[in-house]
Amino acid sequence: MLLEGIEEYRNHKRYNSESVVDTLAELIDSCCDKEVAIKALRKIHESILGHHFNEKYADMVVSEFYYLDKDGNKVSAPFVTKDKAKDYYSKYSRHLSDVDFYDFYVALNKVMSDHKKLLTEWFDEDQVLDKCVELTLSCIMDDDYPGKECKIWDQLSYYKK
Repeated sequence: MLLEGIEEYRNHKRYNSESVVDTLAELIDSCCDKEVAIKALRKIHESILGHHFNEKYADMVVSEFYYLDKDGNKVSAPFVTKDKAKDYYSKYSRHLSDVDFYDFYVALNKVMSDHKKLLTEWFDEDQVLDKCVELTLSCIMDDDYPGKECKIWDQLSYYKK
C-alpha cells in the first residue's frame, strides 16, 4: 500500500527520492520501536549495498556484543580494533571470496564475544586472539551453510540483545 502510494507521486515534478527517504526515516523513528527501525534499516541497506556490512552498520552491530569476564563484569565490544582486524583480513582475504572486510570484522568480534572467556581458560592471553581468528575463519568457511548470500550478514545483521 505504501509503495503504491509513493508510486503515484513518482512522476510529479516536485518528487524527490531524497525527501521521500527522509520523510520515511522520520516516520519510522517517531512511530516504531527500535526493532522495527532496525528491520527497516536492514532492508534499505540490503537494497542499496547488498548483503554485506559497511562501516556504520558493522559498528552498530558490534557495539551490541559483550561477554562477562571471570568476575561477572560486562566487557563490551569492539574487542578487536579495525586496524588489527585489517591485518588479519589482509593475511587471509584470499580465502574469503564472499566476505568483505566489515563482514570479517563483525564475525571476529562476535567470535570474541562468544568464545573469549572459554579460550582464555584454555590458552595464554597472547594466543586467544589468534585462536579467535582461527574460529572466525572456520565459521566463515563452513560448507553446510544453506543461505545464498553472505553468511555473516544473514546471521548477524539483525543482531539483537
